[in-house]
Amino acid sequence: MFKAIPEPSLFGQRTYNSAYVGFGAATLAAYTINGAMAMGQQDITGSLEVGKRADIILIETDIEKLSQDIMTIWDIPATQVILMLLDGQIVRNKM
Repeated sequence: MFKAIPEPSLFGQRTYNSAYVGFGAATLAAYTINGAMAMGQQDITGSLEVGKRADIILIETDIEKLSQDIMTIWDIPATQVILMLLDGQIVRNKM
């Protein structure tokens, strides 16, 4: 169900439904701490630390893989959010 981005993970390996789940370090940084720094918000968001906002989603599909093929790119909008946290609070849970 879940596949790893083929890049070393800063956060180690996690298992979900017997599938490896990982994050590419450069990709993760680009969307998190580097994005927060670019907006001047690194003190309140961009990394998982006590006192910072925690907005996280877990999705069911490898959208990076879908985006690489013109035949599957149109499937991206159908991707389901399995878990969503806003400000550290669970607001959606389909696990």
